Amino acid sequence: MQKLDNATVRLLSGTQVITSVHSVVKELVENSLDSASTNVEVNLENFGLDKLEVRDNGGGISKDEVPHIAKCHYTSKMRQISDLDTLETFGFRGEALSSLAAVANLSVMTATEGDDVGVVYTFDGAGNIISQSLTAASIGTSVTASNLFVNVPVRREFYKNSKQCRDELKKLEHLMIAFGLANHNVRFVLRHSRNVVWQKAAMSNLHSNMIAIFGSSIVQQMKWLQSRKDEHAELSGYFPACEANIIEITRSSADHMYVFVNKRLVDIKQINQVVRNAFKTAYPAHAKRYPIMCLFIKVPQKEVDVNLEPGKCTVLLHNLVSACCYLRCEYYLYILTGCSIRPTGWPNGSALCAKNFRSLSIH
Repeated sequence: MQKLDNATVRLLSGTQVITSVHSVVKELVENSLDSASTNVEVNLENFGLDKLEVRDNGGGISKDEVPHIAKCHYTSKMRQISDLDTLETFGFRGEALSSLAAVANLSVMTATEGDDVGVVYTFDGAGNIISQSLTAASIGTSVTASNLFVNVPVRREFYKNSKQCRDELKKLEHLMIAFGLANHNVRFVLRHSRNVVWQKAAMSNLHSNMIAIFGSSIVQQMKWLQSRKDEHAELSGYFPACEANIIEITRSSADHMYVFVNKRLVDIKQINQVVRNAFKTAYPAHAKRYPIMCLFIKVPQKEVDVNLEPGKCTVLLHNLVSACCYLRCEYYLYILTGCSIRPTGWPNGSALCAKNFRSLSIH
């Protein structure tokens, strides 16, 4: 046996984090949101393979931190494992930029408050700064990846299929919509070859934000539901109303069923299944359709584990919180369907269920 060299280790670990153009955009936009940005722009050339840029107006990166940003497991967001219990940022593992440097040509332009000019830094595959130059820039950061997967030929070859490229662009649009839903006060723009694919202005409230994303004709057919906050969980969101036009308020796939935990887009199959089951029971003639849904779950950070995989899309809710969330989700659907469906998991005489049922309000 022999130890793998550092370059091989970086490439192997980096390709687990940076799996696609979608994963690059997700990691970089989350970094922008963590820096309190209110304007985030994503620019792609050749579907992000030739060039991918994420530009924001956040606080920028201080000069003393720049030498470490593309080094593996350097992070300003935590110091020890117990910090995960209170962590409120999207990123924390210190892997995004180091992984990106391993599979693309990486450059970062940044300026902080008080800087007269910005600085453009370029990095090698090991995350070392190899050049820097001054440039006119406003406060914020712009991360650019060129020649993505140039040293991973199988992944690069995958994108030679035009259908795969179009599918990836649709996934990116879906991702940006999710970011837009969870961050109403942020402006987002996605461009491909300088053409706007999707954009959303910063909005003052969630309702206006929903209209900006889905349109007033859709939002008018949805109900806003919110549970009272307790020590375990707070749920709120938009669901199809009883009187909605089912064809207009549903889709042929589940890609418009958005579930967020602490503003993070997640995949919780149990919740999606609860919604689907209730919907199919209420509208059996449309059992193959998927309702448009936007559900926000807010829980104490110590009650959720987001460190299950590099993408952080799969999360683990602690048992008590899981049960509470799943039950309440069913109550939403029970009220909305306006029929005599008895939610599964509602045992007779359950004080907890009755309490949660009473805590719902409809607007």
